[in-house]
Amino acid sequence: TAVMLSCKKYHKLFLPIALIYENPQTLKGRLFPTMIEDSLFSAMTAIQESGRWYRCPKGHPYFIGNCGGAVTHYVCTDCGSKVGGTNYKLKTRNTVLGEIIGNNAIGYLLGKANHERSPPTGVRSLSA
Repeated sequence: TAVMLSCKKYHKLFLPIALIYENPQTLKGRLFPTMIEDSLFSAMTAIQESGRWYRCPKGHPYFIGNCGGAVTHYVCTDCGSKVGGTNYKLKTRNTVLGEIIGNNAIGYLLGKANHERSPPTGVRSLSA
């Protein structure tokens, strides 16, 4: 907090953050730029069953439930590559998906500007 408060004096980009912290009621009814939600991160946090996440040879994610071991062959729904495996061995070029922290698109602001035809709309509401 102290770092943010001292930084706002040096750059105008910190003003909205400072207002949220110091005087949030002044922002009621305002729209804020947002980032598109990372669907993979959302899926990984939503699935509550045990299992493991993998990537197909072309990088698309997939999930194997229960123990997470590859016991059956499947086809990737995105590209048609063979996924899964047998006897708990993955098909070649399938890899274990590491920890996902979030992969939101950089610079996303309520859609791509060149495709916007109507005024931007709010996607969240703030309470004071």
